[in-house]
Amino acid sequence: MEYAELYGLSTLEPVIEMWEEEAQAESEYNAEEQRINRENALDRSDWHQGLLKDKVTILAFSKVISNYKHYFAGKTVLDVGCGIGILSLFAAEAGAARVIGIEGRSRLADLAKGAIFENQCEEVVEVVKHASDQMTVLGGIEKFDIIISDWMGQALFSNSLFHNVLRARDKWLKNGGVILPNVANLYIAGITDDGHHEHCVNFWNDVQGFDMSCIGGTVLKSPTIDSVSMPQVLTNACIVYSVNLQSATNSPRKIRSDFKLQAQRTGTIDAFVVYFDVFFMVSRLEAPVSISTSPQSPRTHWRQTILPLDAGLHVQPSQFVQGSFGMMPSKRDANISDFELTILSEGSGRQVETYKKFYNNQKAQK
Repeated sequence: MEYAELYGLSTLEPVIEMWEEEAQAESEYNAEEQRINRENALDRSDWHQGLLKDKVTILAFSKVISNYKHYFAGKTVLDVGCGIGILSLFAAEAGAARVIGIEGRSRLADLAKGAIFENQCEEVVEVVKHASDQMTVLGGIEKFDIIISDWMGQALFSNSLFHNVLRARDKWLKNGGVILPNVANLYIAGITDDGHHEHCVNFWNDVQGFDMSCIGGTVLKSPTIDSVSMPQVLTNACIVYSVNLQSATNSPRKIRSDFKLQAQRTGTIDAFVVYFDVFFMVSRLEAPVSISTSPQSPRTHWRQTILPLDAGLHVQPSQFVQGSFGMMPSKRDANISDFELTILSEGSGRQVETYKKFYNNQKAQK
């Protein structure tokens, strides 16, 4: 009997794109409705197919697990947010004694079971649906040697599994156990958008003869997930946040950090780009495997997060642009992030200061 028949799985329904809602909605949301909306958006294979096609990310996980087979051999591994099970399969292939994948979305959990069954790993890998904080044992295991997770979201924390991993760490990771990846840096840099946002805003000025400019204005109030090329980057990058999951406290990430950037060439800063690097710190004696979402690195499925300015800021080579960056859980959905920017530019005898808050309209995609 086919596995799909055994578990009653039907053909995946077409993915319905979820349209953006009004950016500055501050009304209270229903927590249960929020949970259902998130599960409906995530309980599908298309996002995970995008991950599997992301060679940078998949090869990084594959490399670190294969390079440290001796570390995984005979160990217990917890895969947090296992999705369709690819990391669990990597761990099993490396010789792990037991692998438990936690997946809160029923459909994906069933798909992961299918992948495990088809690859004859069911004696090593087990998928647990909806693991709760009340559970003290997973698959007969109280404490694990290793936690693996593709936990990162856009701009590191938006739509991420960061808090899920920390909860799993506090409850199920052995003393001396390791999380992979476990160290992350968040960066900001100034970019030119080559008129992209201006084009998007102007589009709404004449839509089939109708003035919809009130809608176009929201474009500049929302962060954009897109790919930035190196020719767009006008400044150096600055780290605005670093975190080590081995020791981080499990509390809401409310980031506020000053930055100082230096222009590398003449141009107009139309936006700021936010991106991250993560590191698999296994041994202090060896250089860690890493994943970078920098504009100068190969594209990943996270791309970059772009924060557009209302008006461009002209800069000359070596000119400094100072400011502060803020990132905090959205009031509308704590699993996505809103952003703040305060920009202070000094140069050419003038000083310009601007404050801006960006409201994130995204639905969870992690």
